[in-house]
Amino acid sequence: MGAKIVYNHKAIEKKWHDKWQENPVNPRFRDNGEKKEKYYCLDMFPYPSGNGLHVGHWRGYVISDVWSRYKLQQGYYMRTMRSRWEFILQNPQQRT
Repeated sequence: MGAKIVYNHKAIEKKWHDKWQENPVNPRFRDNGEKKEKYYCLDMFPYPSGNGLHVGHWRGYVISDVWSRYKLQQGYYMRTMRSRWEFILQNPQQRT
């Protein structure tokens, strides 16, 4: 057997966090300092029961992901809202 490779998740996460801080994928401002127009892409809501998935989830998420990337390439500041009620309720400052 070969040598055991240790996965150092903390080093990897720090590396990519630092890289994304330096070169953000979705910056709020253009290179000239002008604020970008926001574009909200809302995903479908969960069933009221919150039970399980249905066949339509993959389609809804893929379509909204593709559309969000398209709008990002058009120069918008993208804000996506997944069906995460606990996130929305606990972090209202993140919605701006």
